[in-house]
Amino acid sequence: MKSFYREVYGRKPKGGNMKAGRELDAKIAEEVMGWKKSPKGWVWWTDANAGQTDKISTDYTTGDLVHNPNQWQPSTNIVHAWEVVEKVKTWKFSERMVFTKELEYEVSKVSHQGFSIASSWWIFYLTPEIICLAARKARG
Repeated sequence: MKSFYREVYGRKPKGGNMKAGRELDAKIAEEVMGWKKSPKGWVWWTDANAGQTDKISTDYTTGDLVHNPNQWQPSTNIVHAWEVVEKVKTWKFSERMVFTKELEYEVSKVSHQGFSIASSWWIFYLTPEIICLAARKARG
């Protein structure tokens, strides 16, 4: 089964093979949430609407992502993943449609070996990682 994004746009979407973790969290922060790394030592991320946020930290000397269990981890924490869903709700209708199709695709890979399932069953298989992967793919 192909990705819905590939079928519609004719190219491979971003992040199809990424796994839950800090790298995916950082991609979601940048590509989906619209946050940017701070130019001051790469210690925090900034949100154009809310200003400085310390939801994701990086080492100020190397720029590497730092694991902090108290910070934003949408690929492993359903509360944080729901913030991603709330952001998706602000997108254009066509982008939201791609997101729901990518959700269907990701859920069907996990639940039914790639066969489509009814949307009423998605909730039982929905994970933070699936939400993040679908959002990233929808952003293309």
